[in-house]
Amino acid sequence: MATTTRVEIKAFDGDNDFSLWKMRIMAQLGVLGLKGTLTDFALTKTEPLTKSEEKQVASGDESSDSSAVLTKEVPDPIKIEKSEQAINIIINHISDTVLRKVNHYKTAATLWELLNELYMETSLPNRIYAQLKFYSFRMMTSKTIDQNVR
Repeated sequence: MATTTRVEIKAFDGDNDFSLWKMRIMAQLGVLGLKGTLTDFALTKTEPLTKSEEKQVASGDESSDSSAVLTKEVPDPIKIEKSEQAINIIINHISDTVLRKVNHYKTAATLWELLNELYMETSLPNRIYAQLKFYSFRMMTSKTIDQNVR
């Protein structure tokens, strides 16, 4: 008996903590078996050439080794479907403003790479912004510590 679990993940809007949101999304994709799609940019598989394709390659290249196994890269429909599922999950967990920046990407890996590039705090402008926010932070006495930190 298969059970489905719905996990509520707050939509990422560009202002909240990207690294925590990223961990939650990766965990959700891991549960669904889609985590590998975040690193697979090609979405292809390797297949051996058919006899007719081998003859075409052999006739075109006289210096080829006849003992070598010839292969080709072809689109993998299973990987493409998994990538589309991962994209759907990511899109369902980002806000409209973030979606406008990433809506033209076709694979989960390229979408994930762009989100990392835009929102991870490794770039200099992001670090400067975080430092300015940190140094100008003031606690409000009317709020609790937890409310101030959010």
